[in-house]
Amino acid sequence: MSALLFIPLTIATGLAIDYTRGVNAKTDIQKATDAAAISLLKAPEADEATMTERATEVIRNNLGSNFDNGPINVVARRMGNGDIEVIADIEIDTFIMDIGGYGGVAVDSRSVVSYSRSFLDVYLLVDRSASMLLAQDGPDMTAMLNLTRPMIEGTPEEGGEPDGCGFACHQVDGWQSDNISLYDHAVANGIAFRADSVTESAASMARTLLQDPGRNVRVGVVDFSIEANISLYPSSDINAVEAALDNATVDSAQTHYKTLFDMLDATLSGQGSGNTSDSPHIILVLITDGAYTQIYNDGTMRPNAIHSINAPGAVNYYEVFAPSECQALIDQEYEMVVVNTIYDPLINSGRYDDLIKPYANEIDGNLEECATSSYFEASSTADIEVAFDELAEILGKSVARIKQ
Repeated sequence: MSALLFIPLTIATGLAIDYTRGVNAKTDIQKATDAAAISLLKAPEADEATMTERATEVIRNNLGSNFDNGPINVVARRMGNGDIEVIADIEIDTFIMDIGGYGGVAVDSRSVVSYSRSFLDVYLLVDRSASMLLAQDGPDMTAMLNLTRPMIEGTPEEGGEPDGCGFACHQVDGWQSDNISLYDHAVANGIAFRADSVTESAASMARTLLQDPGRNVRVGVVDFSIEANISLYPSSDINAVEAALDNATVDSAQTHYKTLFDMLDATLSGQGSGNTSDSPHIILVLITDGAYTQIYNDGTMRPNAIHSINAPGAVNYYEVFAPSECQALIDQEYEMVVVNTIYDPLINSGRYDDLIKPYANEIDGNLEECATSSYFEASSTADIEVAFDELAEILGKSVARIKQ
């Protein structure tokens, strides 16, 4: 009797497993199909064969190893109204049904996506202070150390930077015996800076966002150091965006965040609904290293100062970025994104040990607190590229809408 009961119980259990697997697979496949359709919004010139190939690749990557060997039939096309349609038919393995000779079960899904008609203005708030001129990681940093080591031998700088100048050797004013700054020496020797990585990666992100006018996205550029100004109001002209990113010059060793946020507070007219071009949704992308430096001549010690250097008639104070600086903009519901260009630990650098190392975690935490949506940390050239690629994808999705 028990044996007779065992057979239907096993069948029932197997069918339940098959059913659960089918339900889970349906959910996973639909998510993968949605992801494929959204990804095709970035390829407005692709033909249907290319679209289908790309959609198949995205679906396989999203489904992972569980579906590696199963047949996947995908059709992708651009509909007459510009929407993207992806249809996927995937066979999944079964347990009891396979034993019974029925094989796998076909699961189909369909996704149609379009650009929403919301309007988005993205402001790139680019730190142009001299600290962003840290040499790029790897060969450029090595070249910077090798270049500067003989230049600072026998000078007061040698005691703090015995291996050569790896940090705060970006002075834009002449300070060596030849009255030529280390920055100018580095430029003459083809050494690339972290600021170059930021500019190139930000421009790449802008190209991605602006390649299809149907997105209704505009990109603006704000430069700041000791002063702040909007060098380009939001534009859909990628050439104008690239020019604004490329043309800025570093003219100060100071980073004054209050000046930046006060200027934005006074200039912007408030967060928009995103429903029209006259009322766009505004996203502020803060790109900085969080090192707050400024000169005061009132003789008063700043409350957040962590280090100071006397200068003629003034004092140069170093402070940790305070999240309260951006609170007024957050209170007005501006969306804040932060790209924190953190410092890699530097060996034998007195300036790094004094100004960054003891406060790195505090700087990172405070910058993250300022972000109301996305927060990125990036130090190397590769990290910076990845951060802006991910941000481009996030911002692209914010104006993409899954219709069905």
